[in-house]
Amino acid sequence: RLLRLLKMSRLSAVIEEASIAAGRQWLVLVVAIVNTTLTILICAHVLACFWFWIGRDRFEKREISWIELSQAESVSGPIQYMHALQWILTPPAPLVVAADSGLERSYCIFLQGCTVVVIGSSLSKITGTLTELRTINSEGSRRRREVRQYLHAQKVSMELTSRIMRFVDYKLERQSSVALDPSLLSPSLRTELHVSQRGHMLRPHPLFDLSYEIFPEVFAAICGAVEKQVFGKMEMVFQAHSWADCMWITGTGNFLVVPSDVGFDM
Repeated sequence: RLLRLLKMSRLSAVIEEASIAAGRQWLVLVVAIVNTTLTILICAHVLACFWFWIGRDRFEKREISWIELSQAESVSGPIQYMHALQWILTPPAPLVVAADSGLERSYCIFLQGCTVVVIGSSLSKITGTLTELRTINSEGSRRRREVRQYLHAQKVSMELTSRIMRFVDYKLERQSSVALDPSLLSPSLRTELHVSQRGHMLRPHPLFDLSYEIFPEVFAAICGAVEKQVFGKMEMVFQAHSWADCMWITGTGNFLVVPSDVGFDM
């Protein structure tokens, strides 16, 4: 059972990583809530089993236990376990414990400490997850707010401000809200990450596909040299008869060829 619990914790970590990779950040919160709920139920089950065993042991010794005080001595074992689980989740006040039962009273004190620890750690995990998601989602809002404040301070016209903010929204949608620290990855992992992120855009070109098949190290270096650029609508990318210092590969959107006096603009 302990191995199964370890596998469940690993599974939850994998689900969280897959959710973030897929952009489904709300799934991270759902996984955290489900994981916390399962943890509380497992702890409640273990505590209820011990409480049930204490009550049955005193009942078989003809001593007054919580089972008799709860009027559950005539019901079946599973129903008595349900009483024990309910007692753990919602303990009665005042405590229904015999005055001479030191073991039951000591267990109640131990239970209060466990309840504080389990609930406190569970709430802390959910709060930490919410804070992390809020930090990720608020980064784009903060950058957008800074641009708007700058434009307002510079007294930029409303028409230009509207165009700039539309482009800022467009760019923020296509940029990751978090930055990767390259020092956390080894050179080989960074190379594999570049190939995974940019290889599918380069391989449709026959030359790059050939280098991928024959010279994978060269192809990986090319993927590492690719830089992302975002352009606005009707913005010129390059012009005819100008020096070409790079190669443009379209990730999203389309190019429009505009004839001019000296050739064409794109």
